[in-house]
Amino acid sequence: MVHTNPRIDDIQRFFHLRSCLKGEAAQVIMYIETTAANYNIAWNSVEARYNNKKVLVQSPTKELFDIPAINEEAVQLRKLIDQLNGHMSALETLGEKPKE
Repeated sequence: MVHTNPRIDDIQRFFHLRSCLKGEAAQVIMYIETTAANYNIAWNSVEARYNNKKVLVQSPTKELFDIPAINEEAVQLRKLIDQLNGHMSALETLGEKPKE
């Protein structure tokens, strides 16, 4: 919403972007000087790092394989089903077809 709002100028966008990023994501733009001219550079750097479909698909796929084995208790079985459904839905929203 901030990125496409015409009432917000690039320097304000850059400050907002910096305030929203934490940890590794903040490090992506840590050394980019906070200027209006550098906002698009910073935005594109973050987008290139985190809007990568291949990387986005890897996470729920890995989580599917990391789901721990369960015993016969119904509660754990329901939890397993919830985890499977959640990860499968995540893959589907990324355009993948995990059920095929």
